[in-house]
Amino acid sequence: MKMTVQPGKRPGLPKALFAGELQLSDIEVNEADAVTVTFIGDDIYTPRATQRFSITFSKHEIQMIVKAMVLD
Repeated sequence: MKMTVQPGKRPGLPKALFAGELQLSDIEVNEADAVTVTFIGDDIYTPRATQRFSITFSKHEIQMIVKAMVLD
């Protein structure tokens, strides 16, 4: 997986926060079938510092991602 960040209000180069393989332990599914992916990535301001990032997708959002993959 690769996660990048870049300025939102002006053009800018993306900075990689994470580039690596996710592990099964990085993924959690709750009772409502929402999927949370958590990983340790680089801090964009402090060299050699890290942050814990999490993103949660609802069941509907996961279904949209799968549908988009099938359409390609």
